Amino acid sequence: MSIFRLAVKEAIHRWLAFVLALLSVAVAVGTVAGVFAALKSHEAAIHAALSSKEAALEAKVTKINNDIRSAMAKLGFNITILPSGQNLGDWYAEDYASKYMPENSIDKLVGSGVRTIEHLVPFLRQKVKWPEKKWTVLVVGRGDTVAMPASSAGDMPFEPVPTGKVILGHEIHRALDYKAGDTVVVMERQFEVHRCSPEMGSKDDVTMWLDLRDAQELLGKEGLINEIRALEARGSWSEISKVRSEIAEVLPGAKVVEVSDLAATKTMARTRAIEKGEASILQERESRQALKESRMHMAFLLVPSVLLICTGWLGLLSFRNVRDRKVEIGTLMALGYSSDQVLRLFLLRSLALAVIGGVAGITIGSTFGLIDYGTLGIALVVAAGLTAVATCGPAVRASRQDPADTIRGN
Repeated sequence: MSIFRLAVKEAIHRWLAFVLALLSVAVAVGTVAGVFAALKSHEAAIHAALSSKEAALEAKVTKINNDIRSAMAKLGFNITILPSGQNLGDWYAEDYASKYMPENSIDKLVGSGVRTIEHLVPFLRQKVKWPEKKWTVLVVGRGDTVAMPASSAGDMPFEPVPTGKVILGHEIHRALDYKAGDTVVVMERQFEVHRCSPEMGSKDDVTMWLDLRDAQELLGKEGLINEIRALEARGSWSEISKVRSEIAEVLPGAKVVEVSDLAATKTMARTRAIEKGEASILQERESRQALKESRMHMAFLLVPSVLLICTGWLGLLSFRNVRDRKVEIGTLMALGYSSDQVLRLFLLRSLALAVIGGVAGITIGSTFGLIDYGTLGIALVVAAGLTAVATCGPAVRASRQDPADTIRGN
């Protein structure tokens, strides 16, 4: 009879001992696999929870950023750069600068690669007497938008004025009954009405918007501007000192004015949201890390204890199996079975315990979490190591028995 058949018959005949041995292997492997699976599942849950919180914070900040961008768009350009030597009191009172700077000042800013502002636009703004109508109006020449490298928000709502045309403020076209397409004579020059603006409730209602070149020729200020308007880049929202410092390096003496109350409020809300969200994430991370360390401490106490108990229990069962089969082993050896064959008989039984018990233990451990390849490898090593340590000694002892002494009952 083959060694394999002998092993199968022995397991069936002594099924209770075999099941108890299997149980010890399954418990040991299941404990190890379950603990590692639970720890990995807990770590995955921590990662998922933190990722969810970070995503929620990012979405909230993105929404606030968009709100700020929208607020700034509604406010218009919130940074005004004025020429060196301009008195701010006069500028606020008159609504235009009496000093001028070269038009290429904007090219200097663009060439310097400043990062705190974007969407630069040159302006020539001046209050004049409109001799043809005996009115005092604001003439505003506006150049094309220059998007800086810092730009991250797409286009600003901006309508260029075509050459030879004019956009009229509400009070001008209402009182003088101008319509789009009409001809307007200003300081002996003719312009076509491009558009009539709605009522703004500000000085814009008595403003004429022209192309920058037309305004320079009309006012006799060729090559000159008295304002550069821009939008703060996102990285410098409500940090006007940072903007001023960077612009001063390019245009020494230039005055920088920020007009952004609504945007500043929203920026503050953004900062608070980020701080609160990051504090919440940090607290969550620390709390879950403490829980993870606590579970790992318990696991490192539990696993060695279970392995020790199961190894001892399996070793006891193995020694008892050898003792109970003493006469059977002697008979097999008297019938011609060699010591190596007897050893293989017991090792085959150990292999069956390792394989079947290992599979059962991994199945039990999978109920505590996902079994990955690393955990599977550890479980198989535990199954093999446990059975080897607990059963090799009794197997070697059985193979070295003297059949004559065994049969005589010694």
